[in-house]
Amino acid sequence: MSLAQGDTLLLYTDGITETRGADGRFGEARLLAAVAAAPSEPEALLAAVSAALDAFAEGTVLDDRAMLVLQRA
Repeated sequence: MSLAQGDTLLLYTDGITETRGADGRFGEARLLAAVAAAPSEPEALLAAVSAALDAFAEGTVLDDRAMLVLQRA
């Protein structure tokens, strides 16, 4: 796999998609929607996805959540 100029790659742990909320798990569809709606700048993308997770999450039990964004300049 190679990244072209301007491409962005988001790496994440399963704790992201398995975050529980009132409607079940956050899942890949919600993650894709959050990424699509987020700014492309890496720090802003991470902040937007984190905010979406926090808004969705319910309860006090949290799995590990880690994300890394790589963007080719």
